[in-house]
Amino acid sequence: MTQKRLVLGVDFDGTIVEEAFPKIGAIKPKTLQLMRRAYNLGHLVIVWTARSGQAVEDCKEFLIENEIPHHFINENPEDPYFKRGEQGRKIFCDYYLDDRAINIKDIDVLFDVVGDKPYQPTLWTNDGDL
Repeated sequence: MTQKRLVLGVDFDGTIVEEAFPKIGAIKPKTLQLMRRAYNLGHLVIVWTARSGQAVEDCKEFLIENEIPHHFINENPEDPYFKRGEQGRKIFCDYYLDDRAINIKDIDVLFDVVGDKPYQPTLWTNDGDL
């Protein structure tokens, strides 16, 4: 369909695998299918995760052991800003696949989630009852 090389950012926890942090959940087959297709067609696949330290090392090991195709994790060396040493924490991609994302076209969903009443913190008693 496309004539350009796409850059896909794919979240790890909840998107590539079921949510189980700090453990690693089961692989989500449809995400794996998309990643393999994009990778095999020559598109750039970047794993995008909030994991750090040992948790990101576990992620890297899991991806390799399970032959989950990707080019980079949390970086995009092909981005011109990265080449100049200016890349921020958010990687540049044409598309982001994330279990917690809402497309800007669906912003009205968030109006319902946010509601119209101010947030009221809940006070807990010593015994855990409200």
